[in-house]
Amino acid sequence: MVDVVDVVVDGEAGILHQPKSIEEIKQALLALTNNADLRAKMSNQAMARALTFFTSDILVNTMRKYYQNLLGRPSND
Repeated sequence: MVDVVDVVVDGEAGILHQPKSIEEIKQALLALTNNADLRAKMSNQAMARALTFFTSDILVNTMRKYYQNLLGRPSND
């Protein structure tokens, strides 16, 4: 199995909500609109996650392993 890291960690690098939940989206937007410190914290943590988990090398290797697994071929790692 290939491990895939989530882009957003709820409350750390973003705010997750139920699909189509207008109330949850509204609450998330209000929380971010009304709190500059929260926006800055989440922005910094999101950038750190992107630089750690989503470099082109990591993404290419993850996709290669995923497709090798689908094809039943052993990974060279």
